[in-house]
Amino acid sequence: MERLNGKDGFLTYYSKLFPYNSIDQIIDALNKQNFPALIYSTHNKIIIEKIWEQDQIQFTTLPWFNNAILWPANKELGTILPGYQENLFYPMNVSSLLPVIAINPQQDEVILDSCAAPGGKTIAMKFGTHQPFQLLCNDLSYHRTQIMREIFQSMNLSDIQVINYPAETIYQKFTDTFDKILLDAPCSSEKHVWKNPKELNQWSTNRIKELQQRQYALVSGLVLALRPGGILVYSTCAVNREENELLIEKVLQKKSDLVKLVPFNVSIIPGESGMQTDPPLSYDLNNVRRIPLINDSRLDPMFVAILQRLL
Repeated sequence: MERLNGKDGFLTYYSKLFPYNSIDQIIDALNKQNFPALIYSTHNKIIIEKIWEQDQIQFTTLPWFNNAILWPANKELGTILPGYQENLFYPMNVSSLLPVIAINPQQDEVILDSCAAPGGKTIAMKFGTHQPFQLLCNDLSYHRTQIMREIFQSMNLSDIQVINYPAETIYQKFTDTFDKILLDAPCSSEKHVWKNPKELNQWSTNRIKELQQRQYALVSGLVLALRPGGILVYSTCAVNREENELLIEKVLQKKSDLVKLVPFNVSIIPGESGMQTDPPLSYDLNNVRRIPLINDSRLDPMFVAILQRLL
């Protein structure tokens, strides 16, 4: 990978990644602000509908996810909607619901959200299904775990167990434990970097390499916390291939005796197959899901792949 730095290096790198798009199109996509979804518990639905009706706010559910409301068309982004301060719903990025769908909690399963802060996907797992299951929520930062505890309590989700471990070593305490693990991995998060001048100035292609190494360590450790046959859902909001398609290729090549790729190609959700590489990868790109940076669905970038433990 060519060594590039700063804002100019960032634009050069992503222009090469998307040669079929102009710089202006790439910048417009990075600047675009998309509306969040509002995740709610079933017992709050009637309350929200009632108070929104009083304020003439349209209540429209997201068609492909249970207990999620579309942002009201007649309200500007940033508006404090009725019910928000009462913790009747939780705003979160719509794209972030894709890995939750991939987890698909089932009755009596033991599930780990391994890098959970700020906790939105954990909440969505609980509110998006009526199945009783056990959910552990982990984060490396003790401070963030304390904040999540407070958020979960405010949402009447005190049954979520919050733990504080380095995710890549969690298998040392929880060996062969979980039916499913969500790894929403630390990643480049290019839209965030672009909007933060300090981070953009510090950006380099070396950062991508370092993040891929971290992601590989996380996957390698977390699969050992799965029960044989269990699944790990890997997701990022990164745009580049190194942290997505190429990371999965690295795992499959180096851990072929331990994991395999399980197709995630649910037709009801937005997105497309993985991004092509040269040379082609060893797996079918139709088996992973990607929401690209430039899209017509008003969603932010997201990549999702499902790995199953073999032994």
